Amino acid sequence: MKLEELKNRVLQGGEISRQEALFLYQQPLEELAKAANEIREYFCSNGFDLCTIINAKSGRCSENCKFCAQSAHNATGVKEYPLLDSKAIVEEAVKNAKQGVLRFSIVTSGRRLNKEEVD
Repeated sequence: MKLEELKNRVLQGGEISRQEALFLYQQPLEELAKAANEIREYFCSNGFDLCTIINAKSGRCSENCKFCAQSAHNATGVKEYPLLDSKAIVEEAVKNAKQGVLRFSIVTSGRRLNKEEVD
């Protein structure tokens, strides 16, 4: 098994096995990075997409995610506010689209929105 063979298989749309992935782990980093870059260039070229998010509801989340600044369990001082109105969210999406952003996501604190918020 050789790195070049695995790279060519992936370039032709094939997959590698778990055993072959473990083999890659043992390869010299410079050679592995070069092969990975060739695969990236083939499938993605040198372009990239921009994406943004809007925090549409912030703070006081009842979940206890250790990493999250919005959890009510963490004293982070994050600004708290209820769900933004749909006009503000749409305006932000349009502004981002005009700046070339291809994907715009809406995130909110909490496990889920209530029925009124969804409506």
